[in-house]
Amino acid sequence: MTSNTSEVQCIHSYFGSDSVMVGNGNGLQISGIGQVSLPATDIKLNNVLLVPDIKKNCYLSLNL
Repeated sequence: MTSNTSEVQCIHSYFGSDSVMVGNGNGLQISGIGQVSLPATDIKLNNVLLVPDIKKNCYLSLNL
């Protein structure tokens, strides 16, 4: 997840009703899905959520 559109390539708009629940119980709207390239590596993460109101990036991959 990220709020920074400059980090995300190939952004596709998200029209679903899902949201990201954060620690205070609020749900943050997902506005898009795209791909992120991690700096100084050849690693590309797919299906990264673009969440405009999230304060910190959060990347998780089960298959690096």
